[in-house]
Amino acid sequence: MSSSTEQIKAKLSIAEVVGSYLKLEKAGGNFKARCPFHNEKTPSFYVSPSRESWHCFGCNRGGDIFSFVEEVEGLDFLGALEVLAGRAGVELGPVDLKVRSETERLYALIEEATRYFHTNLLQSEEAKQYLKDRQIKEETVRRFRLGFAKSDWNALSGHLVHKGFKEEEIEKAGLAIASSQSFHHAGGRYYDRFRGRVMFPLCDGSGRVVGFSGRIIMQNGEREEAKYINTPQTALYDKSRVLFGYDKAKQEIRKNDFCVLVEGQMDLISSHQAGVENAVAVSGTALTAQHLALIKRLTDNLVMAFDGDSAGIAAARRGIELALSAGLDVKIALLPDGLDPADLVAQAEDKWKEAIAGATNVVDFYLGALGRKTGDKRLLNKRIVEEVLPYVARYQNSIDRAQFVGKIAAFVGTKDEPIWNELEKIRVSPTEALPAVVGPEKKSRSEMIEGKVFSLLFWLEGKGEALGADLRSRLTKDLGELFEQKEKEYSMIKDRLILEAELSYEGNEFLSNEADDLLANLAEEKLREELEIVLGQLRQTEAIKNETEAGRLLAQAQDLRKKIEEFRSVKAKF
Repeated sequence: MSSSTEQIKAKLSIAEVVGSYLKLEKAGGNFKARCPFHNEKTPSFYVSPSRESWHCFGCNRGGDIFSFVEEVEGLDFLGALEVLAGRAGVELGPVDLKVRSETERLYALIEEATRYFHTNLLQSEEAKQYLKDRQIKEETVRRFRLGFAKSDWNALSGHLVHKGFKEEEIEKAGLAIASSQSFHHAGGRYYDRFRGRVMFPLCDGSGRVVGFSGRIIMQNGEREEAKYINTPQTALYDKSRVLFGYDKAKQEIRKNDFCVLVEGQMDLISSHQAGVENAVAVSGTALTAQHLALIKRLTDNLVMAFDGDSAGIAAARRGIELALSAGLDVKIALLPDGLDPADLVAQAEDKWKEAIAGATNVVDFYLGALGRKTGDKRLLNKRIVEEVLPYVARYQNSIDRAQFVGKIAAFVGTKDEPIWNELEKIRVSPTEALPAVVGPEKKSRSEMIEGKVFSLLFWLEGKGEALGADLRSRLTKDLGELFEQKEKEYSMIKDRLILEAELSYEGNEFLSNEADDLLANLAEEKLREELEIVLGQLRQTEAIKNETEAGRLLAQAQDLRKKIEEFRSVKAKF
């Protein structure tokens, strides 16, 4: 296994791997980005190509390419190894299906089901004709690995059992349903969830299939069935965290710096086929904060596409509110009434591209929509207050709010002040926050300075004799017993500390002065902490009227204050 990891690391750089998930910006010899593991406005996530490592100074997570993929995809080490091996073209040794973990067996089961469905599609004239009628090309069928579920009650289950999977595992993957005693069509304990449907594989961010959405093309029995059914919640699939097409759209979203959001699988596939490949779709659920967190890793700009009927507009309201609250710049691409993206692409691919290019911000969109449909001026003003101003209130940037207030005032023919008055009355209801992680335990000021001293010490080790040896020796000596006590503890996070020092001190010509300031600040903070302890003890002794002890503690406190004053001549730079 170790040889495989070494081969993978030799073929994949940390910047390449992380950059496939996040929009990286150059920061000297490193890269920076907003952390994907907690919500932040200012980037505190850094990637170091020289050390092949990453670290976030906001949530204190870090590691190498394997730990990053584990974290961002929610995989164990074996899962991350398989994902990265596939990207690097490294062949892993065979792993017996019987000894795989339960999760890995589910991934293997889903992958086998994907191949089975795809083979079925290639052999089904009816399924191929359906896709042809929808103008889906063969190349698109292959790229999205579209498939077909036969109408048989247990065709898939029988195939998977033959491949070595258990019926219980097939149910856990969301592909089979347990039969009740009164339900005997399947002729067994389980029957297939998907039957007579075109199958759309749903992938995680790395491209691993985790579930399916099935579109009915053949009715089974006498009962009317839902047009679409999806994999239920499983150990692999969570509909609130999966965006259809995200794995294929990531690069184009980064490249174009905006994401297009559509409603259905056919809309998404048609969009990609038409050349708008920075599009994703929700599947079987409304837009969630988790979906937005995935998008925000790559861009701050979102274009939402839906038709102009009132139902489509109303359905999008909560998603827009969530996106604005998350700090995304939201635009709306208005489609002709009654047409969805797939219909528009079928008419002419250029019309879909024009709709995206002509997208307008939320405020302009709703002002236009209300203006077209509301003739009474007083009613129009009322609807603007009720339906448009709440969006303005969700903009995080005060300059944006001011601009939109001016735009609304001009639209209704009034001054800005009445609009501001109405805006101030709006109490923005809390929306689902973007996923966040609990940050590191809060440290004292002296602990933070202490960490900076050790980061400088470790960084100097690799800078050569001329630059680092003398200064490191002096730092070690001045730290005294503290160095002996803490070196082992800080060595456990050495890579992270070196990266922190590199970001702080690379190119600094006054390292000696920096070291003096750090040591002076550290000594002063230690004295302040000691003074706080003594003052606390003094308050206790005064409460019990122990004058002798109180006198001793008072003298000690005065001595500490005097020493602290001596440090005030040192300019603190921390």
